[in-house]
Amino acid sequence: MIKKIWRWVKGSENVEMAEDDDTVGGNNPEKFSSAVKDENLEYLFHQLLEGVANGWGENRIEQFFQKLEPRITVEVWLGWLQKYRTKLLKSFAPNYHLASRMIILGELTASLPFVRPIGDLAYKLGEDILKRTDGNLEIESRQDTEIGADNSVESLADILTLLQKDENFARETAEKLGLDTTDAGIIMEKLIEMSQSVSEFELGDINVPATIAKDDDHVDQSWLEHWFNLGLEKAQNGDLEGAISSWEHILKVDETIAQAWHNRGSALGYLERYEEAIDSFDRALSIDVNDVESWHDRGNALYNLHRYDEALMSWERVIGIQPNYTQAWYSKGLVLEHLNRFEEALEMYLQVRALDPNFPDLDDKINRLNLRR
Repeated sequence: MIKKIWRWVKGSENVEMAEDDDTVGGNNPEKFSSAVKDENLEYLFHQLLEGVANGWGENRIEQFFQKLEPRITVEVWLGWLQKYRTKLLKSFAPNYHLASRMIILGELTASLPFVRPIGDLAYKLGEDILKRTDGNLEIESRQDTEIGADNSVESLADILTLLQKDENFARETAEKLGLDTTDAGIIMEKLIEMSQSVSEFELGDINVPATIAKDDDHVDQSWLEHWFNLGLEKAQNGDLEGAISSWEHILKVDETIAQAWHNRGSALGYLERYEEAIDSFDRALSIDVNDVESWHDRGNALYNLHRYDEALMSWERVIGIQPNYTQAWYSKGLVLEHLNRFEEALEMYLQVRALDPNFPDLDDKINRLNLRR
């Protein structure tokens, strides 16, 4: 998601669950900002993407991250990537070059348990950058292309996939565009640039498998960003009703924006309108079933309604999607302790310690539960 708004779970136990907006996996990015600056992480990440573009394989990528441990952990990368995501999606620069490399990184890390969460988040960010443009450009399918009937094109991500996987297509497209490269990101940037004035490209006897043109029926991206950011501004200023109204303004036009549903749910939760919050999170999850923030915050709302078994299920879904999501393990520990399932709660807290030895107040909880044994 672009940005979380709050953790709102209340009470003496629930205060311990509160986190900042940009928290990832229960770890506050401010904890590591003094040790590793954002600009340094961005420089290293761009080095990684450059390596990916130059043919790094799974082993080389894994070594890249391992050499930076323990100073730069997976949790640090995830925290920074969330902030970097906000920066890129607010930028007016196209960033297709970055998007293509992040998608490739995600594909290469799919079989690497240690760094897969980083790759998954990078892949999602790459997709979001391309989808942002899909909102302004229409991609029409060509079933009769000589590239193959199975390669129907419905989005910029589909074109990127063809450029990445079909070397001949990438080379011929580059030649037609006057480019001396087969880098998918560079080709994408040129295609989008030319789409402003060209409706169709013919590559010798091969047609690009899409027509890219302005679509007046799509909602303008700048309009969406205006209302989305206005909602964030209102929320940060304490006007939660106004924030909800801003996001609902978007949803009346396009109900498929998961970020707006999630943020609406977070604000409703903070206002203790938990049933409505759960409905919003469910809508977000119907769009993106792997949205860990909506699963986690849904668990918080259920907890406040004393629907503990359902809350546990939501947090288990978080852990299933992102095993190193520290806050979900901690949340499970709290509710299990509340249910007097102390042995299971202790297991959750020990898992939190394994993921983040500096997690606040954890030692006191572990010591207290050990005394019960």
